[in-house]
Amino acid sequence: MLTVTLEELDVLSNAIRVRYGIELASYEPIAFSRRVARALYKMDCESVFVLWRRILQDDSLVYQFLNEVTVGLTELFRNPALWKHLRDEILPFFPAHLPLRVWYAGCSTGEEVYTFSIVLYEVGRLLNSQALATDLNTQSLLVAEAGKYDMSLWEQYAHNHADFSSPPHRLAQYVKHTADDFTFQPFLRQQVRFERFDLTHDQTTQTFDIIFCRNVLIYFDDTYKQKVMQKLTDALAQGGFLVLGYYDNLPPQLPKNLEGYHAGHKIFRKNC
Repeated sequence: MLTVTLEELDVLSNAIRVRYGIELASYEPIAFSRRVARALYKMDCESVFVLWRRILQDDSLVYQFLNEVTVGLTELFRNPALWKHLRDEILPFFPAHLPLRVWYAGCSTGEEVYTFSIVLYEVGRLLNSQALATDLNTQSLLVAEAGKYDMSLWEQYAHNHADFSSPPHRLAQYVKHTADDFTFQPFLRQQVRFERFDLTHDQTTQTFDIIFCRNVLIYFDDTYKQKVMQKLTDALAQGGFLVLGYYDNLPPQLPKNLEGYHAGHKIFRKNC
């Protein structure tokens, strides 16, 4: 596989920012270099220059490139203890008669969306929720909105759900099976709106009670971690919760109105 230099990354990132308004300079250089090299291979480009030329000539290729370099880390009921904590300790903060507003920032292929929808359904709060699921990767968003996954994932996902569910519920009640795949029931996504969103560039005026941004910060350098954390904090309602991922490293300084709530689960709360 080709080696991509930092100079080549700068040239490519600048060209994409100027032409398409998409900011890639925020990505941690070493990890981004590996992902660009992988994209070169997948897109049959022998150099960054060839990729750069093709992207500038064909607008559709920039989104294919983004889909290759922004691959998320997600899994249904990943870390069941976290979801138990959200169900038992976090949800009671929010009155059941008021709509619960949720943002999945960097939802990837959507397993997290269906996880929390199941959590809300099992405590009788799904219908009184409103959710936004966003990602930079358009291909991942299509998978998330369809809610269809390969059957090879079923055993692990069912095991994770069994570890979470109390009293026991069977994951099978939430899906339709075929020989090759399984699809989550439409009622689990009826309260969810799926949109493309660039955390480093786009803005939101909405306010949320809970924001999930799990294993997204790992791709950003410290400067953009700081900016993204501030953007997420600004989007939280007073007393709202931000949930980060296991692999996410924090920026040098947290926003002033954000405080740690549960270190083990990387949950933070906006000061009331």
